Amino acid sequence: MSTVTVSGKRFLRRKPAQARLELADILSLVSGERRRKLLTDGDMEAGIGWTGMVMGLIHDIPAVKELVERIVKEAEQFIKAKLRALLY
Repeated sequence: MSTVTVSGKRFLRRKPAQARLELADILSLVSGERRRKLLTDGDMEAGIGWTGMVMGLIHDIPAVKELVERIVKEAEQFIKAKLRALLY
């Protein structure tokens, strides 16, 4: 089963299936301007917002200082655990 996005539906309404596709036909859909509007205004009808599997791993958006401190702490814990496993 395939899903046609809002932008895809807009394109299909403008262009018959047998017509030759030109960049100008889809430029407004792929230029990034619609995506910027989606990201800045939250307008889900504006365009396509790409995300990856990592999106499901994001549970908070900390301040940079907190994030760096957390990364350092987790790295220290990881290294200590690996060293302990090697030494004992």
